[in-house]
Formats: sequence, structure tokens, C-alpha cells
Amino acid sequence: MTERYAEFDPQYLKEAAQAMPCLSVTMALACIEGARYMADIDVRAYISQLRQALPYVPPIPVQEIKTMHRKRDLGGIVKLIRKTMSVNVRLTLHWTDQVRGDALAWVLLPEKMPYYGTPEFAKVGIDRFIRKSFAEARPYNEFAMAVAHEFSHIVLDSIHHPLRREEKPVDLTAMILGFSYLYRRGAHTVNVLA
Repeated sequence: MTERYAEFDPQYLKEAAQAMPCLSVTMALACIEGARYMADIDVRAYISQLRQALPYVPPIPVQEIKTMHRKRDLGGIVKLIRKTMSVNVRLTLHWTDQVRGDALAWVLLPEKMPYYGTPEFAKVGIDRFIRKSFAEARPYNEFAMAVAHEFSHIVLDSIHHPLRREEKPVDLTAMILGFSYLYRRGAHTVNVLA
């Protein structure tokens, strides 16, 4: 294996590659590392179901997102993730103080979502909400993960995927569609209170 995998045990890398032969070692490793918090589900089965319907998108570098976050260009991060995931809908972004349960971000989807990539899909209007307090206070990876997660809801809903209403497969979708490095770096963030 190359030096970029030096921090991982070679046996672990071999197992990652064997567990998900349809993915590159990088993607399999990122999915395993990013999905450790999903221990109560069958991650491999979910990935298999999702890969049947979704394209492989190589992990995007996070440096651009990090830079945009440092400059507080949060709308730019939303646009970048939207473009990367090719979610070409009429999107209205709402920065809100509204509380909706414990959700930090959410989308309002139409009852009948047009199929992804169709002219009807490009015409559909979707309202996307992000809590201001969350956007302003959280690190770049947590913010970007929330954005990618909500766009994944749109993607899965628009292809009428059977897992579209389950939150953990929605996270896996974001990983498969190019944001595995974000999840790998951000899914295990722990805040230590003094």
C-alpha cells in the first residue's frame, strides 16, 4: 500500500478492501472510519444497496471548504456541495433561528419529488433551512457534513430509494457522493467541557 495509508494497519486495509470490493481502498476506508458510529446497523448491506443506485464520486479535498469556512463564506460552502452533488433544483436557503426538534438543518421536500436529473427536477422548488446558531458556532467539517446530509436527502428522495427515510443511509450517501473525508474527520468530533 502507498504511504497515504501508513497510519493504518496493513491487515485493516486488506479487510476494508475485501469488505467493499466495489469501492477503492480510499473509499472503503473512509466509509468504515466515517461509519463507526453506525455500529448498530449493517453498514455493508446499506452501502451495497446505495451503490446500486448511486455513482462513485472520488472524495473531494476538504481544503476549499475549510478556507471558505474560515472566511465565513457559509453560502459558498452550500453552493460548492450542491454543485459537487449535482443537485440542480431551485433552492431557497433560509438561515433561521427556528427550532425544529433537534435538527440543525433540514429540507422541505415536495410530496411527489421529480426524478433526479429530469427537467422537472430542475424546476422543483426546495426550501432548505440551516440554524444560524449552528452555522456560526460549529467547525467546518460539522457544518459541511450537515449540508451534505441534507442534499443527500434530496438525492435519495429524487431516485425514490427505499432507504431515503433512514438517517444513517443518508449519511452514507453523502460519503459515497464525495464527502467521505469530511465524515472521516468530523464524525468523531468530541467537545471537551472544562
